Parts: sequence; structure tokens; C-alpha cells
Amino acid sequence: MGKLSQYARKRIISLHSSGINRTKIQKALDQEGIKTSRSAISLFLSRYSRTDDIGDAPRSGRNAKLAPEAIAYIEEKMQENDELTSRELKEKMANECDIQISEATIRRVRRKLGWKVENARYCQLVCEPNKIKRMAFCLKAFTEKDMFKNVIFMDETSVQMEQYARVCFHKDGTQPKRKGCPKHPLKVHVWAGISWQGATQVCIFSGCMESIGYQTILERNLLPFVRRVYPDGHRMWQDNDQNKQRNR
Repeated sequence: MGKLSQYARKRIISLHSSGINRTKIQKALDQEGIKTSRSAISLFLSRYSRTDDIGDAPRSGRNAKLAPEAIAYIEEKMQENDELTSRELKEKMANECDIQISEATIRRVRRKLGWKVENARYCQLVCEPNKIKRMAFCLKAFTEKDMFKNVIFMDETSVQMEQYARVCFHKDGTQPKRKGCPKHPLKVHVWAGISWQGATQVCIFSGCMESIGYQTILERNLLPFVRRVYPDGHRMWQDNDQNKQRNR
């Protein structure tokens, strides 16, 4: 969405004068091939009501305070994309709303709106077929009121044994020191199982997980737990690693 053309501005005024609300104005413009947002329409109408002018706003300087529509525009764009930087928001407001505003003002308004910055946290992606399977599984468990009291959940994870600082300091006029970092840092792997009745022993191992090694882990750590805690039967849940599916 770019800056509103003169034709688009005249259409907005015409439609607004006919009593059409901003949502319907946006849809009407969209049908004509004009892409814009409700916030941009509100900002233009607000400026038009103050100046009675459809031309571009003066580009030198900026208003001391932002109009409520401009603040709503920032909120709308942050809701659409929570990775927007203040520079990107500044460019969008200039191109779409013809508003010149500093990055510092955008950051200040964004903080007042309750937006805080932190490192992005990522999670595992789930493909669409697996989403359907997981939903079906959850519905089945809910319908059958499965409490998983005889289930042993098992998995393994890797722990990196070395830690590296994310920041360092250096004096003015000097170059920061380069820090050595191995291409393949030392890691250990941890296997364990949990259940309603408690946890299995924890197994720490190195190297790659392979079929024979996995069977040894189960024999030494899982079977004693099963004999002691679940002598009348149990269910064993694990991931779909091929090494765990062989020789079951």
C-alpha cells in the first residue's frame, strides 16, 4: 500500500460525504484496485477536516502531538506484524498516511501502547497434516477421559557444555577482541522417562543415538522402572525417530 493518490482522496471524500463508514470505504476502494487501510483513511479524513485540503501535508517539521488516528495506525500495524521496527513504521506512515514523524516519537508512542521489545522466542513448527492428527488425538483422549495414568513418556535432549557471552565491552578507540568458538562444541545427551507414578532413571550418553544403543538404554533404565511401578501393564510413548522404531 502506497501513498493515497489524488483520485483515491477524492473518492474517500465523496464516499464519506455520502454517509459511508470507513470499513465500507476501504472495501469500495479495494474493488477499484486501490489498496489502503482503515487507519490510513481515518488519518486522511482527520487531516482533511482540519485543513480542507486534499494535497500532501507539509514535509518540514512535524506536529508536537500525534492525532488519535495516527496512534491507532501504529497499534494496527504492530498487531499485524510484531517485528516492525521504528524505521519501518516511519516509512509506512510517510508512504501510506503522508505523516512525517521521527523514529524516537514512534518508539515513545509504541511504549505507551504497551509494546515491549525482547528477544524473539521460537517454537517447533507443526505441518498441517500433523495438526489434524494431533487435534484428533486430543479429542479422542478428551472423549475417553484418558488420564494417562499408565503411560510412560520418554524423550532425549542435548545439553551444550560450553557457554559463550552474547556481549562484551571495549574501550573507546580500540577494537573489540575476537572470541574463539569451536565449530562443534561439546555436547552430552540426556534420556529419561516420566509418568503419573514418577520418573525413570536419567541416562547421560554421548555420540549419536542408534538402535542398539537405544535398546541398551531401555533395558538398563526403563525395564527396571516398569517391573517396579507398572507390573500390570503400561503404555510407552516416544517420538518417531527411525532408530527407535527398529527391532522393537
